[in-house]
Amino acid sequence: MNLLTGIFIVAAFQGGQSSIAIPDDLGKSLKHSGEFANLINVDVTTITEENVTGVSFAGQDLSGAIITRSNATGADFSGANLSGAMLNGSNFTGANFSRTNLPGATINESNMMGANFIGACLEGVTIFASNFTDADLTGANLTGAEIQHTTLDTSDMTGVVRDRKC
Repeated sequence: MNLLTGIFIVAAFQGGQSSIAIPDDLGKSLKHSGEFANLINVDVTTITEENVTGVSFAGQDLSGAIITRSNATGADFSGANLSGAMLNGSNFTGANFSRTNLPGATINESNMMGANFIGACLEGVTIFASNFTDADLTGANLTGAEIQHTTLDTSDMTGVVRDRKC
């Protein structure tokens, strides 16, 4: 199965120096202490070793984003476009991915414990070695998803769609 296509998350937040790269800024990056305000209409493509706990990315176009070794506990990605994103080695405990568009995403070695994926499009997503314990996947579309070496214990998969495009 393919689940969360386009997203690739790497490792959990480990502190240290961090940066957010903004593509339209010719490679310039923002260095900061990890304190974030809610981000609105920000074209972020790479988040590496950041603490974005509780930050709202709701409704944002984050297609192709790469989130690596970051802490996004309780972050709000509801209604966002994360198609083709890569979520690698990050912590998304309790994050909200409801109605999020994740086709072609890759989720690798990430913690999605208790995350909300209600009504999310996970068509063609690849999930490897991640923790989805207690995640709510009610009504999510997992058509063509590939899930390997991933914990789905006590996840709610009521009404999951596996046979049609999003």
